[in-house]
Amino acid sequence: MSAVTRLSRWRRIGLRVLPWVFALLLLAIALRAVPINELLATLSHLTWQQLLILTLVNSLIILMFSGRWWIILRALKWAVPYLSLSAYRLSAFGVSYFTPGTQFGGEPLQVMLLRNRDGVPGSVGAASVALDKAIELLGNFTFLAFGAVVIARFGLFSDRSGVLLQLLAVGLLLLPLLFLTAAWRGVRPLTWLLSRLPAGFTTRTRLLQKFTELTAGIEDQVVAFCRDHALPLVAAMLVSLVTWLVLLGEYWLMLQFLGIDLDLLQTVAVLTIARFAFLVPLPGALGALEVSQVFALTSLGHTSAQGLSLALLIRARDLLFGVLGLLLGSALLGGRPSRDDH
Repeated sequence: MSAVTRLSRWRRIGLRVLPWVFALLLLAIALRAVPINELLATLSHLTWQQLLILTLVNSLIILMFSGRWWIILRALKWAVPYLSLSAYRLSAFGVSYFTPGTQFGGEPLQVMLLRNRDGVPGSVGAASVALDKAIELLGNFTFLAFGAVVIARFGLFSDRSGVLLQLLAVGLLLLPLLFLTAAWRGVRPLTWLLSRLPAGFTTRTRLLQKFTELTAGIEDQVVAFCRDHALPLVAAMLVSLVTWLVLLGEYWLMLQFLGIDLDLLQTVAVLTIARFAFLVPLPGALGALEVSQVFALTSLGHTSAQGLSLALLIRARDLLFGVLGLLLGSALLGGRPSRDDH
């Protein structure tokens, strides 16, 4: 084995291991700051009835997550059963949760399941997933932008850090907003960029040529949807709004069950910091979530044990549904199609 090959191999190993090392370091910092007896005392507030309520509420949220996708596919003339889409979304969550950066990762699985089990063409499936993700991110980043303003009001960060956080939130908000605006105006940015490559470049490899054709097909579908289906687009956005209200309610329930008393704006601030933690490119935001909740609650006058207890409750919930998603995805990939191909 040559020196270059060995170096490349060690580099790949390092890129895989480094996120886990960093995550475990953050987790150790969070755990070190919390007395174990206080942590156990805080967690003892939970009863099995409360855990059951939280599980049911989160199951409802998972079902609600499929609402946008179902509306989009119906508008595109593909009537895929709602529960099937919920199963696909949960499977995708399992993949995304255990890969660095939990905003993305499971989308190719959603497209694959649509194609294999419901006969939806790849370009249509990819377009529906892209639209669903864009609307989801628009809702997520709108909440982050609002939450960043709330955080600044409480002075949880320095003035400079608070401004940077707000600029980051607004910058993130612009990404899905510009994507949807461009589609509504009939602009196809990826197709345009690929068409500006040197002549013959996209035809040199079959893979790149197929990618160019697939991208054009997806953007055609996205543009057609945004221009011809205004009502379903608005309906999908309203689903995002209602889902966020339920998410906020679930978070408030967790706080109440752990004996943590926060008002509405404080709840928004702490949840916003948790959501920013999930933007850190670590598997499941491991370590980042725990540190974020300890920091947020101690900054508001609560104990580090309460912050870590909240993070561990969120972690247990996400691990449960993440593992269920992986198991469900494995079963769906190996199972029989749910209907004949169209």
